[in-house]
Amino acid sequence: GSTKITGLTHGTYAVTELEDMEGYRKNSEPHIVTLKYGNPELTESYNGLTIYNERQKATIVAHTEDKENGTKLMEGSYTMYAGRDITNVDGEIIVTKGAALQTVQTDSEGDAFFTIDIPQNRDVYVMQSEAPHGYTRNVTEKQSFSFNCLLYPDNKDVTVRHRFENKRTTAKIQLCIVDAGT
Repeated sequence: GSTKITGLTHGTYAVTELEDMEGYRKNSEPHIVTLKYGNPELTESYNGLTIYNERQKATIVAHTEDKENGTKLMEGSYTMYAGRDITNVDGEIIVTKGAALQTVQTDSEGDAFFTIDIPQNRDVYVMQSEAPHGYTRNVTEKQSFSFNCLLYPDNKDVTVRHRFENKRTTAKIQLCIVDAGT
């Protein structure tokens, strides 16, 4: 966004943002602007000022629990996908719906943190790509997320967590007894 202030006399001013822009954090730091006339015959002065704002961020954390007892499991991996086409400022599709955006592994605590910068007002979904050792992969659960900066007050960063459940693999052993004497 931009604004223009008119009718000021020469002097030094502190410019401070009063409201945040959608999806961005307010930059509360005062910015000093000095208007001075280099030529006494000029009646107007112009001074440009650019204020940079940090964008609100969203983080997704996934983990797996044993379906039977709720124990948190280690060693899983998860993939985040685009929930719809992502376009650039010119409207060109830069990421197609369903494209894998990032695959992450669990850490020593069993949490998998996605580090990709998720754009505001974009839909993503997460699926388990690899089950922990001794468990079957959860291929049916698809957790969707839609981040909209208007839902989170004060444009604070948001972290959401999702729990996947896995069943233990059941090994079947077939015994065959052979008479060694024949």
